[in-house]
Amino acid sequence: MIRLRMPSLDDPHLYRLIERELVPYAKAVFPTLQIGRKDVEKMLDRSKVYVGEHRGGKMPIGFVSVSSAQRVLRVEMLAVERDFQGNGWGSALMAVGETYGRQTGCTRAQLYVDESNDKAKRFYERIGYATNSFVPEYQCYLLEKPL
Repeated sequence: MIRLRMPSLDDPHLYRLIERELVPYAKAVFPTLQIGRKDVEKMLDRSKVYVGEHRGGKMPIGFVSVSSAQRVLRVEMLAVERDFQGNGWGSALMAVGETYGRQTGCTRAQLYVDESNDKAKRFYERIGYATNSFVPEYQCYLLEKPL
């Protein structure tokens, strides 16, 4: 099941998921980076967040956060628990995020993926994203997909 984020219920789990799955890539480029719970809450509050639950459980197993501006859907973050990766959760979460983008008038989607995260880059390419450019100061690729 995929639903909207419920901050009081989801945020502790999302923070741990971000810390485990996303922050290590950011720290590879910015070793002194510090991201606290309040920082995560602010990032999540600025976007639409969809959460995946396994069989009606209360604990999130993945999420996608998206925002839209100037007809562009920005995929801010996507993370899925390791035990659930490869089971379609990432694709399902992205599909919900992209649907939100189309509903808000977006004609394309963009996201950044760390240069060292080959698995994520292959995943995004498999669901239709293509490399637009490389951003050297962040050591990441900008990927795009028409909506």
